[in-house]
Amino acid sequence: MKHTLLLWLFVAISGMTAYAQTRTIKGKVTDSKDGAPVPFATVRIQGTTKGTATDQSGNFSIDISGTQTLVISSVGFTPQSVKPDNSNTLNVSLIADNTLTEYIATGYINTNRVKKVSAVAEVTAEKLANTPLVDINQALQGQAAGVFVGGASGQPGAIQNVRIRGVGSISASAAPLYVIDGIIVDGRDVNNSGNLALQSNDLLANLNPNDVESINILKDAAATAMYGSRGANGVIVINTKKGKAGVTTFGARAQYGSSKPSFGKSSLLTPEQSYAYNRDVLALNDFTPAEIDAEFPASLLATGFNWRDAGFRTAKMQDYGISASGGNEKTKLYISAGYNDQEGTLINSGLKRYTVISNVSQKVNDRLDIAMNLNLSQGDASSAMGGNYYASPLLGAYFVSPFQRPYKEDGSLYTGLESDFNAASGDNFLYSVYRNDKKLSNFRGLGGATVSYRIFDWLKIQERVNLDMVNTEANLFYDPTTGDGYNAADPLKSGSVYNQNVKVSTVTNQFSLSGNFNIGEEHQLDYLALTEYNRFKSRSFSAEGIGIIGSQLKVLDITATPQSVGGNATEYTFLSYMGQLNYSFRQKYNLSLGFRTDGSSRFGVNTRYGTFFSVGASWRLIEEEFLKSQDVFSDMKLRFSYGQTGNADFGTIDNFVARALYDYGTAYNGAPGNAPNTIGNVDLTWEKNKSFNIGLDLALLKGAITATIDVYKRKTDGLLLNTPVSSTSGLPLR
Repeated sequence: MKHTLLLWLFVAISGMTAYAQTRTIKGKVTDSKDGAPVPFATVRIQGTTKGTATDQSGNFSIDISGTQTLVISSVGFTPQSVKPDNSNTLNVSLIADNTLTEYIATGYINTNRVKKVSAVAEVTAEKLANTPLVDINQALQGQAAGVFVGGASGQPGAIQNVRIRGVGSISASAAPLYVIDGIIVDGRDVNNSGNLALQSNDLLANLNPNDVESINILKDAAATAMYGSRGANGVIVINTKKGKAGVTTFGARAQYGSSKPSFGKSSLLTPEQSYAYNRDVLALNDFTPAEIDAEFPASLLATGFNWRDAGFRTAKMQDYGISASGGNEKTKLYISAGYNDQEGTLINSGLKRYTVISNVSQKVNDRLDIAMNLNLSQGDASSAMGGNYYASPLLGAYFVSPFQRPYKEDGSLYTGLESDFNAASGDNFLYSVYRNDKKLSNFRGLGGATVSYRIFDWLKIQERVNLDMVNTEANLFYDPTTGDGYNAADPLKSGSVYNQNVKVSTVTNQFSLSGNFNIGEEHQLDYLALTEYNRFKSRSFSAEGIGIIGSQLKVLDITATPQSVGGNATEYTFLSYMGQLNYSFRQKYNLSLGFRTDGSSRFGVNTRYGTFFSVGASWRLIEEEFLKSQDVFSDMKLRFSYGQTGNADFGTIDNFVARALYDYGTAYNGAPGNAPNTIGNVDLTWEKNKSFNIGLDLALLKGAITATIDVYKRKTDGLLLNTPVSSTSGLPLR
C-alpha cells in the first residue's frame, strides 16, 4: 500500500512538471466577417507583459507555460481571451468592435454616433495612410459632400482653398476653422507670400497624413456653434494617433512614386509643325517663295527645341517613416518620425518635410489623468518663378520661339539677354531658374498638456494648455545676369536679395467641467461647461538690398545698396464661455442645446461680445416598431438643426479696423511723420451666419451601403466690408 501511494505521488509530480513546461503555440488571427488575416494584432499572455504581434498574414508564434491564457486584441475588434488546448495550435476569429466607432471627435467633446444630431463627415486613417498627397487638405477632396478643395498652384504644399458648403463672406475669410487635437490652430498664409511673388506654402502641409487618426468635417450649426464666432465657415477637426494598451508595435514605411504634368487636350506645335504652319500663313498672304524662305529658312529646323518639355518633368516622390505605439492600462505612447520629399512637375520646384510627433498619456489613478502632446515639423519649399517673371518655366514654355535653342555654339547657355536670343519672354529659363532662388521654410511646433480629474462619476474637471508656434523664413535672390535681376537703367544695381522672417505664436488655455448621468434606465444626460482664452501674436521683419557681383553668395551683406527695411506686429485675444447639454431618451430621441459667448479685441468697444447658439434633434427611425420587420435597412436616422455662428476672421480687412488709426509710414525726405488712416468703427461686430439643416442617415444591407442626405439653408448677415468715404475726409476707407 505504501509503495502504491509513492508511485501515484511520483506520477502526479512528474505530470505537474511536464504540464508546467514551456510550449510553443502557433496560430492565425482572422476577421470573423470575411476570414481576412488581421496583421499586427497583439497576442499577450494574460497577467503578464509578455506578448507578440501577428505578421502581415495574421500568423503568430508565442511560448507559454502550462495553462496560461492568451489575450488577442487589435484596433477595431473586440479583444478575446483564449486558453490553448494541447494541440499547440490556435486560430482565432476577431469580431468587429462597434464601440470603437461609436464616438465622433468634434474638438471639445466626443459625440456618440448613435445620438448624433449634427451634419458631420468623417475621413478615417485608412483613407489617409500612404496617401501620395503632401497637403492633408488635398486628401479631403471627394471624401465629403459639400466640401470643395482647390489650389491656385501645382507647387507641392501650395496653399489650398477649402470651402465647406460654399462661400459665406465677401471681404472676411471664407476658410474653415482648423482644430488639431482639440485646439484651434492657425491655417492661414502667415507669410503673406502672395506679396513676395512666392507660391504660398500651406501650414497644413507640415502635418504628416500618416500621423492622423481621423478628420471630421463639421458642417451645420449644431456642430459648429460650439466654436461660436469662428465657426461660420465650418470646422475641420483633426485628431492625431494615440497609443493603445498592448504589446508595443513598431512600424516602418517606405514609399516611392512619380507624377507627370497634365496638359489636358492642349498641345504645342513641334518645330516642324510650326515651320510648316508659318510658311503656309505667309503663302496665303501672297508672299513669294523667296520671301517665305527669307523669313522662315529650312535652317531653323536645325535649332528647333521643345521648351515645354524642358520646363516640365516627371516629378519623383519619396516618403519614409518609423513609428512605435503601445503601452499598458496606465501608460500609453505613440511616437513617429517621417521624411517626405516631393518634387514639383515644374522644374526647380518641390517640398521637403520633416516631422516628429509624440503623444503620451498617463492614468495616475482611477481619478487623475495626464496627457502631453508634441508635434514638430519643418517644411522647406523651393518654388519656380511665377508666370509673371522672366525666368518662369511656365512663361518660357509658351513664349520662347520653338526655333530657338538654349545653347550657344560654344555649348554655354544663353542668358536670354543676348540680342540674338529669340523669345517674347526675353529670358532663357534653363539658365535663370537655377540661378534665382525663391525659398520658403516653415517650422511649426504644436505642444500641449492636459490634466483631468474626476471628482464624482458625473463630474470631471479638466485643464488644458497649448502652444502653437510658427517660424517662417522667405529668401528671394535674383541673379544680376538674369532677366529678373538685370537693371538696364543702372547695371550697377543689378541683382537683389530679399529676406523675411515671421514669428507667430498662439497660446490657448481651456478649463472645463463635464460629465454624464442617467435618470432611470431610459433617460441620459451629458453636459459640458467650458471657458477658453486664446491669444495670437505675430511679428515680422524684412530687408532688401540691390547691387550684386556674382551669384555664389546669397546674403544681404553682399548687396551694395540697401533698398528697404520693413517690420510688422499684430496681436489679438479671444475670451469665450461655452455650454452644451445633450439629452437622449432610449437612444431613440435625441436633443442637443448649445451656446457660446465670445469676446474679441478685434471688434468695437460697444459690440465686443457676441452670443451664438444651436439646437439639434435626431430621431432613430430604425428603432421604431414599424421598421423592425424589414431587413433592408440596418440604420435610419432623421436629423434637424438650427443655429447661429459668427465670422471673426477679417481676411483682407485690417486687424485693427475697429479703431481710429494713424499711418506712420509717411516719412518724407528723411523726416518721420504720421497721418490719420482709418476713421474706426466702435460698433463693428461679427458677421452672423444662420444655418438650417435637415438630414437623413441611411445604412443598407448591414452597413454595406451607407448614404447621407442633407438639405440646408445658409444665410449671412452683417457682412464685413471696407466702405469708401469722401476724398475730402482725407481717408481712403472706413
